Amino acid sequence: MVSHGPQSSRLTRLIVRVASREAARAAHAAGADGVEAASPEGVAPIAEAIGGRCPLGAAIPPMPTVAALIDAARQALAQGADYVILPVSDGAETAATCRRIAAELPPGSVHAAIGTGEADPADWLGACAAAGFAGARLDLSRGRSPERLPVATIGRFVRACAAARLAAGLCGPFEAPDVPRLLELEPDALILALPDGGPSSPEKGILDAIRLLTASGHWIVIESLAERIAAQLLRHPRAMRVSVRIEKLDVCPCVVGVEIVRVRGEQPAHG
Repeated sequence: MVSHGPQSSRLTRLIVRVASREAARAAHAAGADGVEAASPEGVAPIAEAIGGRCPLGAAIPPMPTVAALIDAARQALAQGADYVILPVSDGAETAATCRRIAAELPPGSVHAAIGTGEADPADWLGACAAAGFAGARLDLSRGRSPERLPVATIGRFVRACAAARLAAGLCGPFEAPDVPRLLELEPDALILALPDGGPSSPEKGILDAIRLLTASGHWIVIESLAERIAAQLLRHPRAMRVSVRIEKLDVCPCVVGVEIVRVRGEQPAHG
């Protein structure tokens, strides 16, 4: 899990969506909070590979009928999945479909997979919440990366999930620079669709976080930039203490800068 910084007590679960038992083992060994099978066919071997050591979900693809969707979900749960992610689309029958799905599957086992079509995805959550779904996933994997979908839209989805008491998940083939920006929105889970690979190295993640912050605007008060960098680095699950030093090279011939030390769980002293 990743903290949202020293001012927040919320945590985001990091889940990896995989296509093979080997990738599932690698994801668990790398510290993922959970694993999801990319297809129903992969549930049984992946369940055997992780042996109940972390939660297992199963992504169910679109089916020609609601009955076929429910049947596929039942099979995935019978083969070892703890929960299923079912595609939900906005339409006149959405509420009835959600009620039927919830009535025929175990309580708390269903998350809705919501695409990023023309409609605002936050508008699709009412039927999911009313039916008793456990959560909703905004699927960014179909050609709509965070670079192309406005961050404001993603944030609205996360807030709408919170208001509806649905666990908010963001799913996609994220790259390291995407992660700090999405964590700012405080989703309940980030689901990395990495069928054949693992997470980036910690060193690359640190450099990406720093580059993201320094590129986000001109920082007049470098103390603020140092605080933001420290907060980002402390989100890494293994980071307990960080030291950040920044120097401004364009002010005068002497060295002008700031150095701070921050420890996980401690509030910075001000004044």
